[in-house]
Amino acid sequence: MMSSRYMYKRDQVLCLATLTTRTVSHCQPKRTLTPPPKLWSLVQPIPPERVGLNGEYDHRGLEKRAKRALSQSFQPTEIADLVLSQRGRVLVLQGRVDNQSLLDRMLNILMQVNGVDVVESRYVAIAALG
Repeated sequence: MMSSRYMYKRDQVLCLATLTTRTVSHCQPKRTLTPPPKLWSLVQPIPPERVGLNGEYDHRGLEKRAKRALSQSFQPTEIADLVLSQRGRVLVLQGRVDNQSLLDRMLNILMQVNGVDVVESRYVAIAALG
């Protein structure tokens, strides 16, 4: 009598069966299969504070996009004395600016960057007038 063994999947269980010319043995679980993850769980959207300059994942993406927004809106001399950093969805602005209106314009632009919740500017000094 000839017999052969084969594996097949039945109800998410990998089975090993022996096939003979007369009967097929019952399923003997070999190992449990885990169902493949759903595609939607593999492709989760990137949090707004982690989106880079080109839409890719970047841990400092918000900071980079905010720096680009400032460099596009102000002269290099106006932002030369500033340091911008990111803490989650919070931007921290440090350094020195020439006047309050310049700082206010910067804060307005930074708040328009996607993913910003708060801009901290308490460490920004305003240059003394004359």
